[in-house]
Amino acid sequence: MQLMQRIKGAGALCLAAATLQAGALSAPMAAADVLVLKAGTVLPMGSAEAIEDGAVAIEDGVIVAIGPAADMDVPAGAEVIDYGSGATLAPGLVAADSAYTPSRASDRTADPTLLAIDNFDPYAPIPSALRAGITTAYLPPANGRLIAGQGAVVKTGGGDEGDPAARVLLETSGLHGSISAEARSTPGYWEPPVPATVDVGLGVPREQLPRTTMGAVLAIEELMAFARGDDSLAVEYGEQTGPALAKALEAQLVWRMGAESAAEVRAMLDLADRFGLPLVIDGATGAASLAAEIAASGAPVIARPYYRNAASIGDDETADWPEYDTIARLAGEGVRVAIASPSALGTSQLRFAAALAMRGGLSEAAALDAITIEAARVLGVDDRVGSLEVGKHGDVAVFSGAPMSTSAAIVATVIGGDVVWSADAARDRVRKPDPDGVRRGNPAARRRAPAPATVIVADEVHVGDGTVIAPGEVLLRGGKIAEVGRRVARPSGARVVYGAAVMPGMIDAFGYLGTEGSNRPFSTRVDTTRMLEPGDYADRKVAQAGVTTVNLGPRNFGGITPSTAYKPAAETFDGLVVDGVATVYLDWNSGITALAGANVKGTLARATEYVNEWKKYEAAMAKWTPPADDDEEAEDDEDDEEDDETEDDEDEDKKKKRKKGERDPAKPVTGVFEGTFSLANVEGGEPATARFRFDEDEDGSIEGSLRVSTFDTLLPLTGSRDDYDVTLEVSTPEGVWTIELAQQYSNDPEPKKSKKKDDDEDDDEGDSEGEEKADKVALALDDDDDDEDDDDEVRTFLRGEVEDSGGVIGVMDVTQTSDQYKVIRRPGFTPPVDEKRERPPKGKPKEPREDSDLEPFRRALRGEVAILVKVDRRDHVLDCVKAFEEFGVKPVLFDSNEAHLVARQISGRVAGVLMPRGKQSRLVDLSTAGVPIAFPSQAEEGAAELGVFAAIAVAQGLSPVAAMRGLTGDAAKMLRIDNRVGFLRRGLDADVLVLDGPPLEVSSSVVRAYVNGREID
Repeated sequence: MQLMQRIKGAGALCLAAATLQAGALSAPMAAADVLVLKAGTVLPMGSAEAIEDGAVAIEDGVIVAIGPAADMDVPAGAEVIDYGSGATLAPGLVAADSAYTPSRASDRTADPTLLAIDNFDPYAPIPSALRAGITTAYLPPANGRLIAGQGAVVKTGGGDEGDPAARVLLETSGLHGSISAEARSTPGYWEPPVPATVDVGLGVPREQLPRTTMGAVLAIEELMAFARGDDSLAVEYGEQTGPALAKALEAQLVWRMGAESAAEVRAMLDLADRFGLPLVIDGATGAASLAAEIAASGAPVIARPYYRNAASIGDDETADWPEYDTIARLAGEGVRVAIASPSALGTSQLRFAAALAMRGGLSEAAALDAITIEAARVLGVDDRVGSLEVGKHGDVAVFSGAPMSTSAAIVATVIGGDVVWSADAARDRVRKPDPDGVRRGNPAARRRAPAPATVIVADEVHVGDGTVIAPGEVLLRGGKIAEVGRRVARPSGARVVYGAAVMPGMIDAFGYLGTEGSNRPFSTRVDTTRMLEPGDYADRKVAQAGVTTVNLGPRNFGGITPSTAYKPAAETFDGLVVDGVATVYLDWNSGITALAGANVKGTLARATEYVNEWKKYEAAMAKWTPPADDDEEAEDDEDDEEDDETEDDEDEDKKKKRKKGERDPAKPVTGVFEGTFSLANVEGGEPATARFRFDEDEDGSIEGSLRVSTFDTLLPLTGSRDDYDVTLEVSTPEGVWTIELAQQYSNDPEPKKSKKKDDDEDDDEGDSEGEEKADKVALALDDDDDDEDDDDEVRTFLRGEVEDSGGVIGVMDVTQTSDQYKVIRRPGFTPPVDEKRERPPKGKPKEPREDSDLEPFRRALRGEVAILVKVDRRDHVLDCVKAFEEFGVKPVLFDSNEAHLVARQISGRVAGVLMPRGKQSRLVDLSTAGVPIAFPSQAEEGAAELGVFAAIAVAQGLSPVAAMRGLTGDAAKMLRIDNRVGFLRRGLDADVLVLDGPPLEVSSSVVRAYVNGREID
């Protein structure tokens, strides 16, 4: 760009001096007072050249150093804001005209006493200017008069609160007037006579000049005479006008006069020459032909590019057709030009106005000059603003790209070293670490802030389905992907970042991140999302490596095992969970070949029956009509009476004394049991300690854990309760234990054998064996043969045998210590309050009982949950696929050793294959046969190497396109979460990676990672 290639010379000397100043930066100053701004490009303006990877240092509101960032000695603890390699630092823009303050023109055609500064509020910033990067603005006193008053130059924000005058650069910058059409509609001046008389009346308005260009010239000639002492003109122009004008002439104030046509400009040039007026021409829209004369006069021009907000401009030779080249022609002849925004466009569109001038041939560098340093010179404030030079005010505009690019946005505005406006203030201000190395701030506040708008520009945009847009852009807004294409929108305040490639965040199709080494299986009866919380250091590091979504599952599986898809680096709970149950895992394999798949087929059959029950219920509900309110109330009254009677009966039963020898009914075993585990056939020595944690469901099924001092790990268990008998299976490092326990209470009249053995009493051959078994499970009891119930001190005991594959290995003897089964809950979680269930209306279909094991299959048939199946042998793979086809489901094969050998037979019949590390070579056969593949890390923090895992597969022959899809889109579709993640598509979550090279190249790295639109830091 022209702007980036300024001619070296004197600018190089200035840059060298600035760099030297930067080298001395750290010595005398207090670090807390220093602000250092960094960006990929710094445009000092003036005669200095552009600085690549530059920095600007500001102390006490003044620029103290400018130069390459690498050469700048920044004091420890200084505030540093690095806007990135794609950003540009330029001087704050200077508006040579504005409408930022209210104004009211004088009744007189000329009133030099009217001051624009009187309408300025130094305590109120101008937000629209700050959002546009405008730091300095000219304030007109009024418009529509020959001499409207005296203008002012002010800062649009910042300033010392204790000194409001700090925002005022010039209280008066000169006289402001016009001889163009705008000044020719001045109303007649009317001043009622005092006192009013009959013969004079109230008087009549006195017409005021000008009405034509020559009238304007005549009026200025008369005003000059008035200023030099001709008091006869006091009635015509007002008594104060002459003396005020004389002071202005004595002070040699600039005459800023509006003149648009060639005739008007020539008239003003003549007046300025005759009276020696320091002239600034405001307009000259139709005076391009006089460019050489204007240049010869030395008068600068405040020009406005052509812009009309009109539906029609006319269809004849007098029509005002667009002409954009006037400013370029003026500048080409050497006229000093400052660009102002046309009134129809608005002051804050100053940068766009300058771009319109470029449409007519003005260079990029000249256009930016015209709204920075040249505008400052025309306003007479170039000694303080308009360029980035040592000693000038620290007013900086930060752009997301080249300042004159239409798509570049303002990222931040700095005035006097203060960031007075920022697109994302909470994120832009990055302080150096405190001495203890800890970054300060309020993480909670940062999480509450909405994700900023970000535009990512890259050489390659990988959408996630194999499509590549080259080059391309992605817009992230509100935590979502707002647009993807070759060019996207640039919302106000959007940050623009650059990279070699951009892609969706990677998906770990099955990993253990966050389980912290636990071997406990997941259960459909427990909400696993309760153990999730916003990411810690390790989670963020994994996400920074590119893995933004993890399908979290357990290391060990038990029956129907669910998994949860979540975002490890999400900052809020709302953005954390992608799907609470993304998949369910089933194991087709069996130690007995003939039984392979039996459990899975049985589960599918039960699931189909369960789903059909719900379908019938839903169909019945669709046909059912609720009864009228009156009928419902009558039924409720009858039911309430029945309830009252039932409750009375129950109360009466409770009052009855328990018969002697009668046991308490069996209780659920939910809670904690503690006691001993004694090894069989081992005499002497202390028994091991045992601690059970049970959670019993309504159907009697049990899950929980056992901790035995014999082993170092927590042992997961499952089982069931049948009346007083409890049967458990426990996975231990030494194999599976089967534990049979019997339930007894401290107020039971005598030890009881299990119900199972009671049922066998009629079996003659089993009598002695049953008695022996009863002996083995006899419980330790209190000798409580009293007839009275001992309800206050009733204790629950469990005792029984422990068996493994070799037979009985010991006896468990435990006592209940708690009836609570605690589960992990996220902070702030409050369990729902159980309210009395309302009785359904008469005739309403009965809702089926919800089965937590089978509930995921309802969602699976709706395409919302994936079913993962572990199956190894090739013949079993084909049997498995066929079985699922009968139920209308395409499974995802998990760690299938021989699936690649039947890849063509299963293509189109499975949702995909998850192949763990070490088996990447098998992915080639699967992929080329058209079977989707994805990558499970089966690791915790090791998930950070998922991209390397895929790159190895590419090195072994896998297509890079298939690998990319396996990391993103295909993985999302397999897990049924492609409505949230996996692709760069409008409306999906803004989980995006920016890389410094092509994806899946081992040499490429992730340089930026976004989760829900927010960059991970």
